[in-house]
Amino acid sequence: MAIIDAGGEMPNSSRVSVLPGAGDVEENLAELAHAVLDFYQQSIPMLGALLADPERMAAHRVAMSRHGGGPDKAVAVFATYLRAEQDIGRLNPGADPEAAASLLIGACFHEAFLRYYAQGPDAEPASRASAEALARAVVRPLR
Repeated sequence: MAIIDAGGEMPNSSRVSVLPGAGDVEENLAELAHAVLDFYQQSIPMLGALLADPERMAAHRVAMSRHGGGPDKAVAVFATYLRAEQDIGRLNPGADPEAAASLLIGACFHEAFLRYYAQGPDAEPASRASAEALARAVVRPLR
């Protein structure tokens, strides 16, 4: 099963197809992280509007939950992927997939925010190398 179908759809996932057991775990996470970096960088302006208006935020939460979406879904998708890799022996059995997924998603969000903050709406998209560095920092301790 493709990771984009496991536990919900990942933001910006139409360009990503990752299968547990296929390819290299670090490269797979870099591919997923690169898609999430792009999504977050494009979403920062909308997030600002939502945070500034509690009623709009509440309405957005309701709408997203109706469609099975929300900011927690990316962590769940990454954790599902990591757990599947763990189950087939490609990651340490003592690793914590949820914590690793939270760290990677949080790092992606932070990187996207900093790019937008420093460069504004015309910021260049995050490089593949940035996604690779974040994935590497998360995956290597899990092996």
